[in-house]
Order: sequence, then structure tokens, then C-alpha cells
Amino acid sequence: MFKLCGILLLRTGCVGFAYSLCREKQRKILLLKEFKYLYARMQNEMQYAKDPFPALFLRLSENVSEPLSGMLQRISRQMSPSQSIGFEEVWQKEAALVLKEYALDELPKNTILRFPAFMSLWECGGQVKALQRQIDELEHMIAELESEEKSKRKMIMSLGVAAGLFLTIILL
Repeated sequence: MFKLCGILLLRTGCVGFAYSLCREKQRKILLLKEFKYLYARMQNEMQYAKDPFPALFLRLSENVSEPLSGMLQRISRQMSPSQSIGFEEVWQKEAALVLKEYALDELPKNTILRFPAFMSLWECGGQVKALQRQIDELEHMIAELESEEKSKRKMIMSLGVAAGLFLTIILL
């Protein structure tokens, strides 16, 4: 009876570990999609509302999910007129806190962190174009990650099942 329970727990653990690896890749893709959505919303707001960044980020925080919602609220508070912190410094600090939880590769991470450098160099029309370039870069990265995740998911799950069977045979 104990052997049977041990075998079931061992197999379940191996498959669960493989599933958690696949789930982690999906979380990264979802975060990049959320940033892409944020940039698209920001692009629309800049074209039509033309509000200053603190008001823009506060309004955008209502339309995105966590962790970006909290990040935008903190950025809005820190960029208030009473604070003397620049947009680039605040964005990099707050975005680094969010990205730390997701362990992104260097390219997507750097793309998100260098976002303010493109925004501060242009007027509104140029900022909208810079946002479009960011959106295009994220779309490309998302497509690459999704194709990679799709091809590796089957392999990871198969290895998880095989490892469970292998360990079961060894322990019997």
C-alpha cells in the first residue's frame, strides 16, 4: 500500500514539476502581452487626450491588470509635481521590480527597461511612433516565445512523465 502511494506521489511530482516549467513560460508571455496592451493604450491616449504622464499613468492603471496596474500607480505618484524624480529613473526602478518576479531573458527585459529613453526624445507625434516601434518589437518577441514554448511544451511534459516512470522503476 505504501509503495503504491509512493509511486503515485512520485509520478505526480514529476508531472507537476514539468507542468510548472511550462506554466512559467506562459506567465512570461502573458506579461509581455500585458506590456504590449499597455503601450497600445498609451499610444491611443497620447494621440487623443494628450495628458501629462502622471495623469496618463493613473488613468491607464485602471485598464490593466496587476502587476502593471500597481506599477503605473506608483509611477504616477512618484512623478507628481512635488517630486523631482524623472520619468526614466522612476520607470526603470518600478519596471525592474515587476520584471524581477518573471525572470525574463535579457532582450525583452532591456526592451521594457529602455522604453523611457525613446519617449523623452520626441514630441507627441514622435512618442506615438516610438510606442508603435515598442509594440512591434514586443509582438515579434511574443511570437518567438510562443513558437518556442509550443515546441518545448510537449518535450518537457514527456520528459516529466518519463522521469516519473524511470524513478518508479529504479525505486521498485
